[in-house]
Amino acid sequence: MDKIILAIPLTIVIIATVYSDIIEAPNQYCKTKFTNGTCVKVTDCPYALTLIYKHDYDTLSNLTCGFNKHQPQVCCPQQDFPILYDTKEEPATNRPKPMNLKPVATTTFSPHIETKNDSSNVLPNKTICGKVKNKGVSDRIVGGSVVEVDEHPWLARIQHKFDDNTIFGCSAALITNLYLLTAAHCVQNHKIIPFSVRLGEWNTKTDIDCRNNICNNSTVDININKIIVHPKYDGKLGHNSDIALIRLRDPVNFTDFIQPICLPASKYIAMQDSVINNAYWTAGWGETEYEEESVIKRQVQLNSVPIEICRAHFKVAPETEPNIICAGGIKGKDTCNGDSGGPLVKIESENYEENWYMFGITSSGSKTCGREGVPGIYTRVTSYIDWILENVKE
Repeated sequence: MDKIILAIPLTIVIIATVYSDIIEAPNQYCKTKFTNGTCVKVTDCPYALTLIYKHDYDTLSNLTCGFNKHQPQVCCPQQDFPILYDTKEEPATNRPKPMNLKPVATTTFSPHIETKNDSSNVLPNKTICGKVKNKGVSDRIVGGSVVEVDEHPWLARIQHKFDDNTIFGCSAALITNLYLLTAAHCVQNHKIIPFSVRLGEWNTKTDIDCRNNICNNSTVDININKIIVHPKYDGKLGHNSDIALIRLRDPVNFTDFIQPICLPASKYIAMQDSVINNAYWTAGWGETEYEEESVIKRQVQLNSVPIEICRAHFKVAPETEPNIICAGGIKGKDTCNGDSGGPLVKIESENYEENWYMFGITSSGSKTCGREGVPGIYTRVTSYIDWILENVKE
């Protein structure tokens, strides 16, 4: 069980006092104007913890249902995040700006959330993975802009053999010194055989790359030892369990330009995947708006959108919907050919530490990249954390 130490907002304590005579026993059925649920302690409700973390005290106040032994209680939704879309919501191409992830000063609440990582020590700790090097992502793939030499150091390129040629057909993300995550469709093609992974790339045309007085090292190519495709992946359905692990033949040494991405293995970080209008980043060397592959690593920001939008454009089986992220839809901003298998990432804070976490894997999208109103489909990493941990071995 995760250990959670939380300072409850003073506003909730005050408001809950009004209801203290209404509900005294825990786990009773309750109802608010927003949802049906069970009256539980704030610390036992994932949705309430997310609201506290986002300083959304107005919504949280509407969930209060009394006290239990002097501890405030909330009407915890029967489903984790029962947020209904407003029928007047702006179209996907005009989504709100991404939320500021920096801590907000307040006199009534000092968040302190400690959780035990459920990664069973097979994943690198947060002092190693997903390091936040720049407090603002640099210059703002299709519609993307060039990143710094040391940004997205977990990004890798998969080398494939195609007839007598060698091509770079997909991307992957380094998660340990031996394993990478990618899309299953990138590594399960009998005509295009993956054999090696290149790490530390920035400019595909040069060996040593320099930008803004920072120069990287030479790229590192490591042969693939083993590929583990999710057992439920079905190439005919495309985005169904489109996830795979790559094990390297030799462990890679971490540098300023080769580092692993963190995975959302703790329950608290995993909960952030369910927030509406998530602002993600992705990077790669895929086609640009000029329909040419970029020689320099580029990045683009993509917001998550309701699954209904993906359902309107692609054949999405109902049983796969919880396992995919629908993101993008702004004209000229998209992942494209060559970006498949790459990570969808964002910064999250836990235990006073900010890190980059991988929440998605580029899976599929429109044949014409960057079409207005047409998002892309990304494999939801949180749906496969148990499978990843079971298969990542030293």
